[in-house]
Amino acid sequence: MAGLKPVRGMQGTFELATGERVTAVETREGDFYDTIEITSQTLTAGTEFKWFDSFSNKKGTATNLSASTIPNEHFLELTRIGVYVRSAAAQTLATGNNSRRIYEGGFCEFALQKSRTIAEGPAILFQAGLGITGNATDTVANGVASSAAAPILSVTQDITDEMTLLAKIGFPSDTWRGVQARPVVDGPTDVSCFFHGIITKAQGA
Repeated sequence: MAGLKPVRGMQGTFELATGERVTAVETREGDFYDTIEITSQTLTAGTEFKWFDSFSNKKGTATNLSASTIPNEHFLELTRIGVYVRSAAAQTLATGNNSRRIYEGGFCEFALQKSRTIAEGPAILFQAGLGITGNATDTVANGVASSAAAPILSVTQDITDEMTLLAKIGFPSDTWRGVQARPVVDGPTDVSCFFHGIITKAQGA
């Protein structure tokens, strides 16, 4: 049953579309996430990739959703948005150069229901606090690989199971700097988007 909404002033109480009120039985910190693959290509001006848009054959490490909304009778208090270039796409290891081109050349937009923008800006802004550190010689992370170091949203966002998640990374024109070669991704590279926060599930969901 769709339409879970928090009842203001009553912590842990939610109202269903039927008007029935239920008490949450599970509240946890976690993420809803999705992954896109950028194949070998020149990232021409206007190229875009959308998260939470296609779920065919995806599961596990790629996504924990099956639609462009969070699961029925769930509620997310969004506190952080993270973009992470994965260190490997199956057997193919991501190169540091590919990661840099995506982080530095990508522009991200995040919205709900097409008209409610919740964040936007260069990909480098949306640190996920993830990454592999150690003795690897070609590992690139956006910021420190620590969730404690990832910035949180100054204004949290309430996301219900009726709201469509819209998230994309695009590569806009850079003609302002004169004639420059467009960035090239020279191997398949996976990029994940994480919506992190407090997840509440209604009784029986």
